[in-house]
Amino acid sequence: MKRINLRIAPDSLECLIKRVPAAAPILAAAPMLCLLACAEKGVAPEPDPEPRVVLNELMADNAGTTADDDGEFDDWIEILNVGETEIPLSDLALTDRLDDTDPWIPEGTEALSPGERVLIWADGDDTALHADFKLNVLGETVVLHWSREGGIIDSVTYEALDADEAYARFPDGEGPWRRTDQPTPGGSNS
Repeated sequence: MKRINLRIAPDSLECLIKRVPAAAPILAAAPMLCLLACAEKGVAPEPDPEPRVVLNELMADNAGTTADDDGEFDDWIEILNVGETEIPLSDLALTDRLDDTDPWIPEGTEALSPGERVLIWADGDDTALHADFKLNVLGETVVLHWSREGGIIDSVTYEALDADEAYARFPDGEGPWRRTDQPTPGGSNS
């Protein structure tokens, strides 16, 4: 007989399972057995934090605010990880149409760490961090999806914006959207 200690959550309950045979199928079931043992004691384990990512700011007429890696002043969308877990960019998809069945998915292996943000260039180039669509200066809806499940994560509808005017959340990552003539691409909205 083996004793297995399984930690359910940091600084939380530890369940000790006794009399678990060393057989592989049983060991594979050990996490479930631990959950059942915890349930019998009336204790619920803490779930892993869910990934939380949001649209945070956008600019539909970038006349001279910030240039992309090619030195071009293209429209941009800022995505912010407000959760506690890292999120691979390839898990996200972005579109400017609610009925889009083939949204743009970032290329590469980059990931957003908690608190980190990324600028997606909405210039129609369809490369690494350059989306296959452009933003409409007269206004439209931008939608952030999970790339695999297709579920909508966040969306925003904006009206016509002036040159170098942004539409951003205040406070950063959680507040309502508003127009601003002080854009903060890649930085905190304050």
